Amino acid sequence: MLPIQDLLHRMRWDPQFRTAAFEIGYYDRVLDQVVRVRFEALPEDLPLHRIREVWRDGSLIWSRAGPGGNL
Repeated sequence: MLPIQDLLHRMRWDPQFRTAAFEIGYYDRVLDQVVRVRFEALPEDLPLHRIREVWRDGSLIWSRAGPGGNL
């Protein structure tokens, strides 16, 4: 599996890859659930280990199993 930091780097800097609409699903500790936001709206101080899934044009392209198992 591609490390999340490598995928985020490609989403930000690869001119052909970044033309897609990306959403990031991250674990929100207050809500106790995975929240999906546009890549551009991702909090900059979000720890990478809280990112659980990445969606490209509505299709899941990357996921990480959470503490409770699969997403």
